[in-house]
Amino acid sequence: FARDQVYPALVNIAVVSMGFSGGRVERFPSAGSGVIVSPAGHVLTNYHVAGESSNLVCRLPSKEAIEAEVVAHDPLTDLSVLRLKLETRKDKNLPIPFAKIGDSARLAVGEPVLAMGNPLTLSSSMTLGIVGNPSRVFTSFTGSDMDDMDLGEGQVTGLFTRWIQHDALILPGNSGGPLVNLRGEVVGINELGGSGVGFAIPSNLASHVLNQALTHGEVRRGWLGVTVFPVEKMGRKSGALVSSTQPGGPADKAGIQPGDVLLSVDGAATDAVHFEDVPNLYKAFAALEAGRQVAVRVLRGKEERTMTVGV
Repeated sequence: FARDQVYPALVNIAVVSMGFSGGRVERFPSAGSGVIVSPAGHVLTNYHVAGESSNLVCRLPSKEAIEAEVVAHDPLTDLSVLRLKLETRKDKNLPIPFAKIGDSARLAVGEPVLAMGNPLTLSSSMTLGIVGNPSRVFTSFTGSDMDDMDLGEGQVTGLFTRWIQHDALILPGNSGGPLVNLRGEVVGINELGGSGVGFAIPSNLASHVLNQALTHGEVRRGWLGVTVFPVEKMGRKSGALVSSTQPGGPADKAGIQPGDVLLSVDGAATDAVHFEDVPNLYKAFAALEAGRQVAVRVLRGKEERTMTVGV
């Protein structure tokens, strides 16, 4: 069963968060969900669950509780990677259950999925639904601009994310828990839900963050300093429209201007015909090695230009 492949690796995360009020340190409890994804005890969860924590304890469905430490936070994807302190277990030789990460790109509309987590602190719960859209992006009411997902208190996320929209019941406490296909693979990390609709971070994006965290202890990204729009309304089938540049950023310094059409970056085509293409383009920019000089080809009016940008 798909349940048996992932359910033992589900964790209920008890969080003690720290803040400041009136010049004093305040600590307050909260809770969320996560999933163990390696035999070394690495856990994927949401940044908005673990990001401000001073103490983390993960409880498994077996009732075993293990303290965890932060490996890396990534607010831009709202993901955190934790490590269970397996050395503190009574039986240090007992294998820890862990789940396999699947390929979220294979998800299809209508595919059944399981959402596992700890809704309303009701530990180790599961709901069933179907995928409504495996590559959801949020746009303004007029469809003329992209919106970030607002998690409240000024925290926005989703720059690199094409969300998995599904209807498995998601409630407060489910955040960070796994979305699972019927092959027993983690295909998403649940973010939030309401009104019968839930949204999850695709496992392919989560896997990239995990690999970066385990390799570098942080998530490293290149940066062009551009905002792009799709080119469908321009009648184009390739390229991406530069809508703005960050003042003093790499693209601005190189002379790239709003209104330019990006044709390629470091030899790779930069095609964003629809809004759904934009997050993948930002991911491609972020995958550039920081500190490199890359060739950027743009169309300005009817003239093609090649510029060198330091990312």
